Amino acid sequence: MPTVFENLSDGFYTSFFEPDPEKRRTAIEFWIKSAVPVLQAAIEDDLRLYLEWVLKDTWSSEGWKSRATKFSGEYQRNKSKSLFIDTYRLYLDISLRPHDKKYKDVIIGALTPEIRANTLSMVKYAMPVDVLKEKKKDILEVKSSMEEDDDDAAEDKHSSNDDRSDSMNPNNDSYEAAMDNHSDQMNPNNDAYWSSRGR
Repeated sequence: MPTVFENLSDGFYTSFFEPDPEKRRTAIEFWIKSAVPVLQAAIEDDLRLYLEWVLKDTWSSEGWKSRATKFSGEYQRNKSKSLFIDTYRLYLDISLRPHDKKYKDVIIGALTPEIRANTLSMVKYAMPVDVLKEKKKDILEVKSSMEEDDDDAAEDKHSSNDDRSDSMNPNNDSYEAAMDNHSDQMNPNNDAYWSSRGR
């Protein structure tokens, strides 16, 4: 289940759209320093969620032996073979990519209208007027879409924290879906593996 950082995303764009190169460099450096603690906190949760899936069924002697046999074996892709432990390595991917509707994102720092307005004002500040005229319709559509999302969220009253809690509770249906999704994203033979890495 991908983790999306809404406020950090807009913070990056706000920094990026600073036209002055020196101010932009300073703004991006400031953004990096403010983003790191948020990312660090999320990494622990994501790592625990992933390890919960990896270690599932390994607490019994038979489950552990089965997984140990797999981990100590060979992995074959195309015509090349290598040890499983040399092929499957722990990765951390941070990327800008579009939302894939087939996955339920874990949202950290839900985007507020104020933050979005600030980002859009930086875009307006940085971009030539003629480019903005062409893009104005797109920007208005994005704003409209955000307002619809806000309306849907208000009707739903099921926060992103509730979603995260559900997906980490083994007694909840969302848990199995999250584990399946996570499994797909960690399997190089599955399309979700590559799309979750922005490829």
